[in-house]
Amino acid sequence: MKIYRLRTKLLMMVMIVLIISLTASAMVSAQKIVTFSSHYASPDERIVIVKLLNLFETLNPDILVDVSMPAHEEYKANLRMWLTTDNPPDVFSWWAGPRAVPLVEAGLTMDLTDLWESKGYDNIFSPAWKSLVAYKGETFMIPMMYEWYAMYYRKSMFETYGLTTPKTWDEFLDVCEKLKAQGITPFTIGTKWLWTTAPWFDYLLVRSAGPDFYFGLMAGEESYTDPRVAQAFWLWKELIDKGYFLENHAAYDWAEAVTFMLRDEAAMYAMGNFIVPLAVPDELKPDFDFFQFPIIDPSVPVVEHAPMEGFLGAANAPHPEEALVLLDFLASKEAQELFAIEGGRVAPNLQVPRELYSPHVQKGIELIASADALIQFYESDTNPEMASKGMNAFVEFMLNPDKAGEIMLRLQEAAKEVFGK
Repeated sequence: MKIYRLRTKLLMMVMIVLIISLTASAMVSAQKIVTFSSHYASPDERIVIVKLLNLFETLNPDILVDVSMPAHEEYKANLRMWLTTDNPPDVFSWWAGPRAVPLVEAGLTMDLTDLWESKGYDNIFSPAWKSLVAYKGETFMIPMMYEWYAMYYRKSMFETYGLTTPKTWDEFLDVCEKLKAQGITPFTIGTKWLWTTAPWFDYLLVRSAGPDFYFGLMAGEESYTDPRVAQAFWLWKELIDKGYFLENHAAYDWAEAVTFMLRDEAAMYAMGNFIVPLAVPDELKPDFDFFQFPIIDPSVPVVEHAPMEGFLGAANAPHPEEALVLLDFLASKEAQELFAIEGGRVAPNLQVPRELYSPHVQKGIELIASADALIQFYESDTNPEMASKGMNAFVEFMLNPDKAGEIMLRLQEAAKEVFGK
């Protein structure tokens, strides 16, 4: 009798567990899914992304986000291939402007024009930002954040050596000489990641030749053998020849190169504002500041770096309806405020109050607002194939500056192949 009762109890327990299991399985299968992938791969960036998507799931409890965050360089190298598969990420991050155009032209992105118009996004994003996420009448991206690039330095080091932040090129060279005399490397850089060279090429070019020539070169309408490009390389070569750059820079990635500033072995870094939240310890963050890349020719319009990034939907998204819900959330004040404040970036959504930003970020906003013109980034402003060839050439130049003429010729040959001009 006892054995019978025991078996009955065990059977009931098994049935209960089975019912619970089946119910849970049914609930999971009934819940909607949206897949998400991004290039925000550093530990701090991952934390921000998780907070962002947790907020989305809280506001949309019927949708579960399946997240994938590969390594940064892996993501850049493989995204296009992933988008051509039968199971691409529904929503993914990328850079705005010309860098996104090849994905749009290939039919790999979702047309967000209807979403943009039905939600009234023209009222929350400026025309300047919209121009970077639209192509031939099709809006393809939700702007998520923009950055600024400038010359970062440690205030304590400049105070120690009685230095003031330079505004002109001559003042800049004078600061470099004084630092070098103290045994300090003026510029750190980590060219293991090729893109770290782009701010130098971009700024030297736009500060001396202006934005019209820059955009012409990016579009293949100007030549890399033009004297204006030669001048930019000559200015760069002067800095290299004087030993102003970190030795063995090709052995370091962008973040590893920051450690030389942390140890007071290097003084400045031409870098984006993400340097502080992502690569500087909390106790040293107040000591980091930036100044505008020095003016080379006062007659040239002042151009600043303001690369924008955002989120897109895959053209053959497995869950298109859920993708649109997530993209709409990413455009919202709540999402953009969280992403910007937590990540040290600037939100393009005009509803995010400026006073929420730190003084450091507000200074960056003013830098961008005061510019005569804006560029994004060499890697974003030109054809992706040309960008790859160009940045490889920039690293080669930094290692062998005497080959400038040869490198310019090769870049022009590459441009002819890429642009067919």
